[in-house]
Amino acid sequence: MTTPPTLADLHRLPGASTYRVANAAILAARKALKLQRPFELDFQNWGPNNPVYKWYKALQNPHIHTFHLRKERQGPFYHEFVVFRLKDGTYWRIDRRQHQDEPTPINCIQDLGVPAYDTIEQVTGMGSFLGLDPLLAAASDCMVELEFKKDVDVGLVLRICRAIKVHPKANAYTLQRYNCFFFAQTVLMCTACGASDWAGWGELKGQGPWKSPNAPLDETWSEMDNANLLAGFNWNPAESFDHDWTELSKLSNAVVHASPLLMHADHCNYCLESQEPGRQRSLSGEINRLKQQLVDYWDITYRQLLNEAYRMNYVKFVESGVWGIIKANMAEEDCKAMLPEKLADIQTEWGQYSKEELKKLLNTAGGIVSPTRPCEAWYEDPDEWGLEWNCKGGGPVKPAKEKWEQDIRTFIEAEFTNLNARLETQTIQSSFQVHEVAMRARMESFDQAMTIKLRQLDEHEFLKPTQPGMDSSGKKLPDQVTVISKQTKRTFGTAVSSKMSRVTKRAAKIKNRMRRLFKGSHQLEAVDIMQMERRIGVFLSRHGDSVQTYKPWLKCTSAGVQEDMKRGMDEIWSHVMR
Repeated sequence: MTTPPTLADLHRLPGASTYRVANAAILAARKALKLQRPFELDFQNWGPNNPVYKWYKALQNPHIHTFHLRKERQGPFYHEFVVFRLKDGTYWRIDRRQHQDEPTPINCIQDLGVPAYDTIEQVTGMGSFLGLDPLLAAASDCMVELEFKKDVDVGLVLRICRAIKVHPKANAYTLQRYNCFFFAQTVLMCTACGASDWAGWGELKGQGPWKSPNAPLDETWSEMDNANLLAGFNWNPAESFDHDWTELSKLSNAVVHASPLLMHADHCNYCLESQEPGRQRSLSGEINRLKQQLVDYWDITYRQLLNEAYRMNYVKFVESGVWGIIKANMAEEDCKAMLPEKLADIQTEWGQYSKEELKKLLNTAGGIVSPTRPCEAWYEDPDEWGLEWNCKGGGPVKPAKEKWEQDIRTFIEAEFTNLNARLETQTIQSSFQVHEVAMRARMESFDQAMTIKLRQLDEHEFLKPTQPGMDSSGKKLPDQVTVISKQTKRTFGTAVSSKMSRVTKRAAKIKNRMRRLFKGSHQLEAVDIMQMERRIGVFLSRHGDSVQTYKPWLKCTSAGVQEDMKRGMDEIWSHVMR
């Protein structure tokens, strides 16, 4: 059975960042440069009396030029933080650590953690954060760089930091999950996504269903209100429903051909245009009018359905999370899940509408077949009139009309099967295409908004698993018997001295290994957003493996830690957008 690790043991884990005690050189540099002391990112009581608000409003230019994810070179922590350069030439650093005077620091391994100390400080003129002075303990290397090609307001970064502060779990500092790695990488990922056209709507399309969080902050803090904006938004699709109603005309041909007068009406402008009750009119003209009504009805129905499908797909698209920047187009599957309920409602409405319209048509057809006044363009012939139009007297029109009435009822009742199939097919196709366009716009917007660069890394070496019973430096973990036996043979002072020596050696091993992993101190290569997302995933994987070394005490697995951290990032991005 192994002995529980001490707090010092746990603090040797990369990412276990305690309060940074500035050395004399750093303090002297800050004083000489007249730089403000670091202050906490506190968003309570937002407004003129809030320090973060006052800092934000005092900026000469709030637009970010360059954004870095940086890792300190000093082991064993390899603390991570973010630095951004504003267009006014000033540099600012944001960190997450524990409080210096935390009374119960060991609680950082518990689920509730300890209060996080998230700060911002100006580092203009201090080369240490750039890694230019390797003699300074705070020297660091750039892991990821974003150089923006558009205006990115620092208000976006503050929105992200605030979302972290109000997150039910990430607001606290925990060794396993919500540490400096999580904080810095979350700010990086969300900043990149916020600077993009995340919604795939296009900035030139005017008022859309989504507001970008890349926006200035006002005296009164306000959320984006995207949920309400989306709920009230109408896509106004212009697509037409593709359905052929020619069969309605074919069904009426037998009635029309039963009388020369009906055939006359089909070719007479007076009869075709007439809507006067009792006057000779064209039955085919009435059928055509009904067909146009049905076309209009189904265009409206189809566009309403598209609006619902677009909204449903759009919600899933914008809520895809920072770990779903590019995902498989699931519009077909999502539509198939949504459509049954919608189509059932459409069928009910269609049943009522079609009965009413069919009743109107049959009533109108009765007057057309038995008019009280013939067309003025028809040559009067009472005998022919009586013979050819006498439905009541058993003329040839009567049986044709009766059959037509039965056929058209059957057609209307059965046609919804075809309408249903076409609605489903066209809705899925259109939704799929719209999703593709939005995804393409999102991807292209990253390239348009920023240049992304990564430090070269030997990922294979970086992800080599830690051997069982070994920590991340390759040092064998002590068991309880060994610890007890050694402590009985040494004085307390000797034990402490020996322990510090072991820590120093272990830190040196980690440091040397970390140096081998990265191919160069300042070698950055241009990549796309997917490569950046993958790299952050590699960092999380390595962190998960490190904390799994102490699994019996930290009660977590590498996979579980990675899953929780990714979920936390997605939830924070969702909060920023809402």
